[in-house]
Amino acid sequence: FFDVQQGPPTKVYYLALGRFVPYKRVDLLIKTANERKLPLKIAGTGPDEKRLRNLAGETVTFLGYVPEEEVPALYTNAKALLFPQFEDAGVAPLEAQATGTPVIAFGKGGALDTVIDGETGLFFQKQTVASLSDALDQFQTMSFDPAAIKHHASQFRSERFREKILQYVHGVNRCQCV
Repeated sequence: FFDVQQGPPTKVYYLALGRFVPYKRVDLLIKTANERKLPLKIAGTGPDEKRLRNLAGETVTFLGYVPEEEVPALYTNAKALLFPQFEDAGVAPLEAQATGTPVIAFGKGGALDTVIDGETGLFFQKQTVASLSDALDQFQTMSFDPAAIKHHASQFRSERFREKILQYVHGVNRCQCV
């Protein structure tokens, strides 16, 4: 995960990143940003890019491909990562949380395993502008503790995963199976 050492975060925009394919639901983010006049930065490329750019209003900025070393600053300076897709897993919510940035995610799939509703982010229940807008309204009334968010994300570090696997394997080896 990331360790960002820089000045105070700006927190003036919402962020989305990933491959531009229909199931990622970037169109939902753009429609919501257009309707609400939200500053939205979108990092990524993909086959759906032309259609998405055509949907985008004046508050939506496409960043294109962003080198890996620049991604932590994007997370750190965002109000929140917007994660509208249904994924079995997802690295982006964990990366955002590792920088202390909360996540507003569709409440299905892997996000349920990595985001704590009300503590490290919040969920919206339908992939609609209305549902996402309700979550954004709620988000604006809340405060999040970046240190607590980072602490939560640290539970998913690869070192901890290896440690837990080794503990399990050693426990199985001690078993007197018949």
